[in-house]
Amino acid sequence: MLEAYDWLVKAHESMGNDEHAVSSLNSAVALSPMSILRQKKLALLADKTENFAVAKKAYAATIKLGKNSIHGSSADYSGLANVHLKSNAANEALKILYELNQQYHNDPEAKLRAALLETEIHQAKGNKALAQQAYAKTFKLNEQFNKQISRELRLETAKTFYLNGNGEICDEILNDLIKTNIDDKLFIKDIVTMCNAIIGESHAETLIQHIKKELVDINNKGVSLFQEGNIKAALAVFEKAIAKMPNNQTIILNMIKIIIHDIKTSKHGPEKIISAQSYINKAIQLGIPHNQISGLQIELDTIQYNTNP
Repeated sequence: MLEAYDWLVKAHESMGNDEHAVSSLNSAVALSPMSILRQKKLALLADKTENFAVAKKAYAATIKLGKNSIHGSSADYSGLANVHLKSNAANEALKILYELNQQYHNDPEAKLRAALLETEIHQAKGNKALAQQAYAKTFKLNEQFNKQISRELRLETAKTFYLNGNGEICDEILNDLIKTNIDDKLFIKDIVTMCNAIIGESHAETLIQHIKKELVDINNKGVSLFQEGNIKAALAVFEKAIAKMPNNQTIILNMIKIIIHDIKTSKHGPEKIISAQSYINKAIQLGIPHNQISGLQIELDTIQYNTNP
């Protein structure tokens, strides 16, 4: 019952017991070493808990399995290279960087990972001029691809900007990551951990509190307009908020409620029903609890049935 191990890992992670999560996942990987997703997860968790021996082994297994899998990623190479860097083995990291460039030479995300790695490797080896060239490449690639890249890579990019004296761009990235992922407790924890280790203990908390206040203000304004009967203005407020914070659960739920109310109290075309359904689908995708969504889905289904009996 390997799935039981997976759920045990999730439970340990949710409780903040990352070492126990590594132990449980290690047991699962011993039973099923060909599972790339488990090896990948083990590598990330072991890296996070500074269990570098386990991390190296899991990253190496992930890279090998990834050559014949859709789950292979440039992140596996950069993860292994970073573990070598943390183990003071810059030359080993350089070998992995070469492999990364060979395997993913046309991948934008891989190019940014490679530039970040190159910056760190040359800094570790004391090659200031080469490190500066790599950092300039990082700067250019971040401008080019920006929000197209994964959130984990953007967090790593923010760290590199800060360490190279560009706190302003670092904060821009952090603010956007917090706004977009404010409901994802594990990822917000990763942001806090990075800031505590690199920038300062209160830095992330200050950004988070500011964004939470902004969210409360937006939500109160939208709800107030809705209660006053100004549905159009309320929808506009939440549409603007979703453009800024596309994964915020409270805003999405309020948006669904207002659209359904609008459909029930005014003339409605199919576009409003489609819009409500797309937000419900997004809410499910984001993991919003079933009990918060099911009633809204029933209301929408009832409207559709009454429209097309």
